[in-house]
Amino acid sequence: MSTKLLFIISVLFPFLLFSSCGEEKVEEGPEAPIFELDPSYLKIDVAKEGGIKKIPIKTNIDWAKLTFSSNQEWCTVSKDDVEKDHLKLTFEKSEAAYVRSAEIKINSSVKNYTIVAQQLGYGAQILATATTTKFGVAGGTTEIKVTSNVKYAVSQSAKSEWLTDITRKGLEESVSSWNVKANPLTEARTAIIYFKEIDGKAKDSCIITQDGKVNIDIPVTGVTVDKATLSLEVNKTSTLVATVAPENATNKNVTWKSSDNTIATVNEAGVVTAKAIGTATITSTASTQTATCEVIVTKAPNVDVTKITIDPTTLSLEVNKTSTLIAEVFPENATDKSVTWKSSDETIATVDANGAVTAKADGTATITATAGTQTATCTVTTVVIPVTGLTIDPTTLDLSVNKTTTITATVTPADASYKDVVWNSSNSDIATVDAAGVVTAKAVGTATITATIDTYSVTCLVTITKSPSGENEGVTEGDGIF
Repeated sequence: MSTKLLFIISVLFPFLLFSSCGEEKVEEGPEAPIFELDPSYLKIDVAKEGGIKKIPIKTNIDWAKLTFSSNQEWCTVSKDDVEKDHLKLTFEKSEAAYVRSAEIKINSSVKNYTIVAQQLGYGAQILATATTTKFGVAGGTTEIKVTSNVKYAVSQSAKSEWLTDITRKGLEESVSSWNVKANPLTEARTAIIYFKEIDGKAKDSCIITQDGKVNIDIPVTGVTVDKATLSLEVNKTSTLVATVAPENATNKNVTWKSSDNTIATVNEAGVVTAKAIGTATITSTASTQTATCEVIVTKAPNVDVTKITIDPTTLSLEVNKTSTLIAEVFPENATDKSVTWKSSDETIATVDANGAVTAKADGTATITATAGTQTATCTVTTVVIPVTGLTIDPTTLDLSVNKTTTITATVTPADASYKDVVWNSSNSDIATVDAAGVVTAKAVGTATITATIDTYSVTCLVTITKSPSGENEGVTEGDGIF
């Protein structure tokens, strides 16, 4: 090998080696996007108190590229609710008495999801929903989901023995799952599964149907009501029951109507309420068939008063003060519970139609409450708070002829029973005083105004001077001045 060839090989070999190594390295492409949500979270149940639900999400997508939305204000979701590998949903406390639903949508470039959130209200609630409500000829098994906030019992309609294995499948918080199995059959039939609150009013039902070889529409041929006539007292209720024939009719819905709602009303459950004395006809309708019940509303029997009580039974009351007595009539359902009041001595204490007693003078009086033939009494002892002092303001007074002013008398104590002051003038030709202490100057001179109450008297010396104009001073009606 020539020296020149060796030189070329020695120079190019490292370069060729380096190039060969670089060609063996394979550059990896971008990671495939992933966005997965556990299907069990596509339907969630929320307690009526609200709170937070965390939804696990597996993704390698930038959370900022995902979109979230809720169609209800009581359920909120935003990008601020993202915490690493899960989404946080916030639910407000329910203010409704019914079950309510919200849809939360989560969208990505890979897949979109919709989560349905169902929240119970504060009232007793039972909500039954079947995954499927219709079986084919071969029968099979279906699932009923029941959401509730109360304990409930499960039953099924009569002659529905073709439905078997009505058993609880599972329980998650307030949601129960039930399995229902139908046996094979060659004709159409219907059954109802009832879910009813134990000792309560909340209820729901789920209609299960099974088709035969031919789906047959079975018409209603008749309807009957369990009572042809019904006698009810005013304000009482009774329930009518309608039976539709045949038993396997396709549509067995019944509607109710009253001929006169002022006499008797009826609701969708057949509950009749008596409103006023008279007669009304209640009609039950199923498809084109009807049945009636004549309702006769009568007056409720008279319930006599058996007892009346007064609270309090003794009362100490200051003169000119008022206190109200409370009367209670028994029994609670007495026909006439009106009460009349009377005082044994109205000079001592009076009582009005509402039992308000007012003390008038020192002494004792008996207040009697009467309801029917029954009476109850309260002994009222009145208390007099005596006057302990009397002052007058001013004690001296200068007044021009024909002028007036008011003198104020103050009785102590402030809550004295009697506070009427008697006023008197020593010389009415000079100055007069009325019952309110208003002094009127009549002529030049002096007069003493006296205020008196009980054993107390106080005076004010009034000096009458000539008026600035000097006109008509001392002149009174009848002096011959025209």
